[in-house]
Amino acid sequence: MKDAFGYGTGTFLFSSEDRFADIIKTSLSYRDVLLKIPNLKHSIDNLSPIYQYYFYDNPYKGIAGIEGLTHFHMTPISSLLNIIVAVAIGYGKTPNTIMFTLFFLCILLAFISTYNIVRCYKKSLLLVALIMVSYPLLYIITRGNYAAFLCGIGVLAFLNSLFINKKLDFFSLFLFAVAINFRPNSIILILALTLLFGIRKSIWPAIQILLVTAAIYISTYYILNFIYPDYTITTFLKALSVYFKLYVHDSQGDAFNSSMYALLRMFSNNISVISWVFRVLAVFILLAVGRLIFKKNSISAYYPFILSSIYILLNQVAGDYHLLIFVVPIFIIFINYEKWQNDIVTMRIITISTVLILVPKNYLFVNGISMQVVIHPLILLLISAYLYYKIETKPVVNFRKLSIKHKPGAK
Repeated sequence: MKDAFGYGTGTFLFSSEDRFADIIKTSLSYRDVLLKIPNLKHSIDNLSPIYQYYFYDNPYKGIAGIEGLTHFHMTPISSLLNIIVAVAIGYGKTPNTIMFTLFFLCILLAFISTYNIVRCYKKSLLLVALIMVSYPLLYIITRGNYAAFLCGIGVLAFLNSLFINKKLDFFSLFLFAVAINFRPNSIILILALTLLFGIRKSIWPAIQILLVTAAIYISTYYILNFIYPDYTITTFLKALSVYFKLYVHDSQGDAFNSSMYALLRMFSNNISVISWVFRVLAVFILLAVGRLIFKKNSISAYYPFILSSIYILLNQVAGDYHLLIFVVPIFIIFINYEKWQNDIVTMRIITISTVLILVPKNYLFVNGISMQVVIHPLILLLISAYLYYKIETKPVVNFRKLSIKHKPGAK
């Protein structure tokens, strides 16, 4: 409506001039791989002008431009996905066909991984429906960031398996290990194990996750290095430092960032102060959550929202793709609805807060930065603090069975 009435841009998505950029533009930057494909020029000439521009004037450089923005900052599994897409385009597949195929496979994987947990196709379809109607999915589709989608599916499977079945099956564990390989920051969610099972019982599942994660990393790294020898640990670290400077130290990562770091940047331009305050607050939050590990009779039903919030808040760059994790709290509430009958108010607070996160809010901009950057962290901080307060102030219940003898005639 803003756009229609002439009050400025109203869309909450990127324009069509930059469509599927996170995968198509990045994939077409692997020129050394593409140039080995026969009849490449014919395939490129058959693309629409926007994709031809991605190939001929790509902003992401190879090894020759390692001092600037490149494609080397991505993890091996993300880079492999990009190269697979690049090769498919080189052999004549259209970007639209590739996008549809990836979308279908991701949705199918979301359904299968959920069915593996709940064993009910209607509930599995519900989770898929929640994903389909969410703003993060629209963002993923229009940007073509299927690495984030696959990461999100792994995170959903991990948390659903733990908080619905109170155990971690191997398929969910494997998907979570894949998620960590796509986005190493996901490893913070291992906190879910200790919160549910305590430190001792969570050691072996954590070791399993780390072993599978390492196996996936090593295998994808050597495959990638064989296909694209320029990708090494050295070039990765060099590119990552450039990415950190541009997206964390500078302002390129601010526009669609829901983290606590982005919130702090709205109030100060002093990066040193912001970084120091962010680290202090992050440590305080982790210590507060760590305290819950040792708390008896805690309210584990609150953990999915708290963990989802930590996942977003404590990453310096948390794009809107990763908000997909908030499908978990609302889905688990539905699965365990009858258990919330004595805590309806909190259930409504979590549900409303989750829905607010899953719908677009970035219509108002200040200096090119969406006010969503303020709204999201505040929601996550305030609601998590409220849930933490409820856990800490909950009276200890003595479940010891009492033996009561009734005398004849006693009421």
